[in-house]
Amino acid sequence: WNDVEPEIISSFVGLVERLDGAVRFGRSRDRAVYSIGFYVDTERWTEWIRDTDDRDMEFRRIYDEIFEDFGLESDLPGGSIPPDVP
Repeated sequence: WNDVEPEIISSFVGLVERLDGAVRFGRSRDRAVYSIGFYVDTERWTEWIRDTDDRDMEFRRIYDEIFEDFGLESDLPGGSIPPDVP
């Protein structure tokens, strides 16, 4: 995490807790993905992450790392951020 910009780290505050809760309470991986998609789907985050391809790649890298930490396999589509949550 040392090479991650502070803005990215602050955007992920609470995200790991949500994923941890989803996993600990036996919810499906799809539910965890849904929770992450909902959490990051804010106007500020979306604008920031879509600003450059590099930032999109950085998001995917962190997203994948979080899933790996919980022994899950990320199914984030290549080249895109999680879909908007209705």
